Amino acid sequence: MGGFRNNRLTLRGRFILVLVLMGLSAIQACAQSQESVSRISLQRTACFGVCPVYNVSIYPNGLVEFHGERFVASVGDYNHRVDPANFDRLAQFAREIDFYSLSAEYRVRIEADNSVTAVSDLPSRITTVETRSEAKSVLNYFAGPQELEDFENLIDQLTDSARWVGEEIPAL
Repeated sequence: MGGFRNNRLTLRGRFILVLVLMGLSAIQACAQSQESVSRISLQRTACFGVCPVYNVSIYPNGLVEFHGERFVASVGDYNHRVDPANFDRLAQFAREIDFYSLSAEYRVRIEADNSVTAVSDLPSRITTVETRSEAKSVLNYFAGPQELEDFENLIDQLTDSARWVGEEIPAL
């Protein structure tokens, strides 16, 4: 009997050790994902009208890259630097809205009665958050959550993309 009891404790000890190691791995992974955002970008696409078409990216060192295509004041590639705290604020906002849990796309709105509301001729916004190990993009054509729209506007605001787009970006 004594040998069985020791073996039982050993199994229990192993089980506890595995749980502790799994918990530590989860904590470490969470901490790494919070610290490892390497790029945040926003792409605004065309509509049938004069919607600005551009892509803006920001990096941890405050570098901002802009590529203007159509209906912007500055067509082509441009860059400048902003305070690196702007990047940190965007990375924190992405964590706060749990960006990685958002749907990959928002194209229609499902109403309470399960009917679908769809629209046409809107520009899309494609927001991307990259880490060392993964990238997540969310397409917001119509009816995305308000916090996603807030994130899109904050990217424009903190990158100062208005300097190239030539229009006023809504403040948050």
